[in-house]
Amino acid sequence: MLQDENTLINKPSLIVIIFALCFSFWLVDFWRPVNFHNGETLFGEAEIFERYSFLPALFLNKASFEWPGTLKNQNPIDPLHKPVPKFNYGSALLDLPFFIIAYCQSRNQLLTPGGFSAPFAGALHWSGIFYAIAALFFLRKVLLTYFSERVTALTLFLCLFGNPLFYYTFSMGELPQTKLFFLFCLFLRYTQLWHQEHKISQILICGIITGLLSLINFFEIYILLFFFCWDVSTLKSLKSNFHLFKQHRRQLTLFLVPILILWIPQLLFNFHYTGQWLTPAEPKEKYDFTDARINEMLFGFRYGWITYSPLMLFVIPGIFLLKKQFPISKHLFLFAILLLLVVYSSWWDRSYGGYYGARRLVPAMAWLSVPLAVFITKIFQSRAIHRFDALLRLSVSALLFLCICFTCAQSYQVIHKRIIPSEMDGTRYWKTLRTFKFADDK
Repeated sequence: MLQDENTLINKPSLIVIIFALCFSFWLVDFWRPVNFHNGETLFGEAEIFERYSFLPALFLNKASFEWPGTLKNQNPIDPLHKPVPKFNYGSALLDLPFFIIAYCQSRNQLLTPGGFSAPFAGALHWSGIFYAIAALFFLRKVLLTYFSERVTALTLFLCLFGNPLFYYTFSMGELPQTKLFFLFCLFLRYTQLWHQEHKISQILICGIITGLLSLINFFEIYILLFFFCWDVSTLKSLKSNFHLFKQHRRQLTLFLVPILILWIPQLLFNFHYTGQWLTPAEPKEKYDFTDARINEMLFGFRYGWITYSPLMLFVIPGIFLLKKQFPISKHLFLFAILLLLVVYSSWWDRSYGGYYGARRLVPAMAWLSVPLAVFITKIFQSRAIHRFDALLRLSVSALLFLCICFTCAQSYQVIHKRIIPSEMDGTRYWKTLRTFKFADDK
């Protein structure tokens, strides 16, 4: 009996991860906006180029960010009149293994390893896919602690295929969204483990993850809320957590060590290239909390979170269905969502480069998967109460399936320029919903 339970057929959540991997190999070209075989790359995208440029500069260009030809003016000019990326090196550090693979591939093919050829572009794209699928593995570990295999499987599938994470995995994996999603999932897993076992290795890993998150996008350290508020649902549990951290205060000190180690190279880099310890920002690049447009961030036609990710409509009720025994309280979920909406809707460029959907909120699907799983459990695994229970389940199943179709269809339309996020308004949005065409259709 035990042997039967350990078979793959009884672990549908693993089947979902295997399916995602197979999907990556077989259908990735269908969703990719460029053809690497024709020499096309996404290095023309400013943010992608700047985040990645640390690697070719350090290993192939004598630590210089001055590039030949069409790449010459890709990096912005710093106060010392040198071309330097305005982003930190966190994303490039995670891309390093794939950069090494691309370098070896270029040498084997007798190509000049300049760092921006097709092998490097392909490796950078696959790094995004790798981190998304690896994230599902760690997220599965977290969810299985509280939910069944079937609920976990459906939740994982919807996380990847039912919201814009799909687009930022298979189409724009070069951007840091999948890396942030991976780090969030990993952080949740090791937060869970530390609160169970209190091992030094676990707190050090949490520190490394926090350091990487802060180097990619500093505000993402809001995930620490889940670490410090884990198992907090009442005033009594809050006091219990305080005593727990007091008891392990030496470990919390060690938590800061990897963060400091990761930040020292960035600070030295900033001072060497710009004369300042922190990367200088342009005057317009700032937050204006007096002009937070939460309504646009939620329902706007250019970058609305719910507009382009209707799956969130199933997440919100899941938050209110959370039980007090769950280690993350519904109040923490609601506070984290509100915090993200206020902060990201206050940034000067709310579309964050004009990309598809509310891309800054995409990695949050890591922890929002929990209320989604709660909702799925309530609908599909609770006992029938009403005579229309079967109809309700059928309706929810149909709507979840439509979320997947919606995500795949819109991702395809964005890739082929039928949807241009920066130009979207109500008329164009509803038109794209009514008329779907493949790229070859006239």
